[in-house]
Amino acid sequence: MGGNNDIEEDVDNVAELLFRRDLLTFAASTRNFAEASAAVKEMRAIGVPTCKLLPPPVASFFAEGAETITLYQVLSRVLHSSSIEVLRSAEHYDYQAATSSEALLQMISQRVERKPERSEPLILLKGEKDTTRTIGDQ
Repeated sequence: MGGNNDIEEDVDNVAELLFRRDLLTFAASTRNFAEASAAVKEMRAIGVPTCKLLPPPVASFFAEGAETITLYQVLSRVLHSSSIEVLRSAEHYDYQAATSSEALLQMISQRVERKPERSEPLILLKGEKDTTRTIGDQ
């Protein structure tokens, strides 16, 4: 029989699937509503800050960047992304950012030495045309 780790992994997998479905549904519905109500111009006037990923180990794994994209662009990027991933904790970020088992162990030990921190979820989107390296890419 499976242990508690199996249940926790199942819960995480279901949460991830629900997150993706909800995000895609929200993006599609919001964009369709904007187009139907002739509000696209207003959505293109709303700036949304992007963020810059910081190399681990850091207390907060991202910092708001100076760049912004429009709300309409955000919705389009969600809908046209080829990969959507959510990092719900600093530990998850470390795991995705590690390039080797040794690097992961070093990140974990450095994080354990500091007191636990609260981190905000981070959504990583990758498009088909996106050639930039994201964390976890080898």
